[in-house]
Amino acid sequence: MRRLSQPRHAVLPALLVGFWALCFTFLLGSTVAYPVILQIEEDSTRCLRLLIPEDDDAHVVFLTIPSADELDDEAVESWYVDQVYQLTKQKDTELAKRLPQEAPANVAQAMSAFLQEQGENKSPLRITLEDNGATGTRQFSYRTKFFLPTVLNHVRHSNYQKPKDKDEEEEWNDAAMEGYEICMINEDDEQAVQVIFESIYVSEDVMDVEDIKKPAFEKEKHLTPLEKNLDQSIQAAHAVLREMKYMEKRETRMRQTAESINSRVRWFSYLSIAVLFTVTYLQVTYLKRYFHKKKLM
Repeated sequence: MRRLSQPRHAVLPALLVGFWALCFTFLLGSTVAYPVILQIEEDSTRCLRLLIPEDDDAHVVFLTIPSADELDDEAVESWYVDQVYQLTKQKDTELAKRLPQEAPANVAQAMSAFLQEQGENKSPLRITLEDNGATGTRQFSYRTKFFLPTVLNHVRHSNYQKPKDKDEEEEWNDAAMEGYEICMINEDDEQAVQVIFESIYVSEDVMDVEDIKKPAFEKEKHLTPLEKNLDQSIQAAHAVLREMKYMEKRETRMRQTAESINSRVRWFSYLSIAVLFTVTYLQVTYLKRYFHKKKLM
């Protein structure tokens, strides 16, 4: 009986594919997402849009450090970036208001020298959080200090206001889906600053937002596990319906914008054709007169 064997030249590609797949898996598993460093120039503003998914929340951390021109020490920047990273990785319901570790000697020395030259630890950076809620646009302002974190816990829930009626509740949900605008304003016209920024999303229980809306006596009622699961399913279905309504409103708004642009393009095309015919008529008339004067016609 003849034994079938796989050719050697067919085994080598399989080994190469397996090797590269193993390397890719290792690199993917070892990839770490560190905070973002933003440079805020003198007397300028940079804004970000923070989108929070339905029934979720977010914590935001800002830490102001001097620019590279003011404090040319990469060790300070690296240490504070790592500290913000460690701060956001702590397993707790809220983020701490201080850094996890004390600064090492070289970082503390550089920080102390800068603060002595500065005279104070107050930074020129001001942070604003804008919430377009159902009751109107609300803006919260936060002052920052050098080398100290500014932590905003539960951005979505902390800005929640109980709606008066169903329409206002839908408006609040739509505004929450559109996100929050975070602006970093440098009020100094001579000094640039850097901001270490990090935001983390936390998955809240579907009942958490609804518990804010319910009165106290309704929260304390005793429910069986089946009733709790049914109630959570109903709340999840309502959340899906709210998101679908929001997407429908957004699609209608985008369609109106597209129709408006198409209408403008159409009228511009009509105007272009009219100008083309007018210019052509003037050119033909001019050429006829020219040929008549030259007695060529």
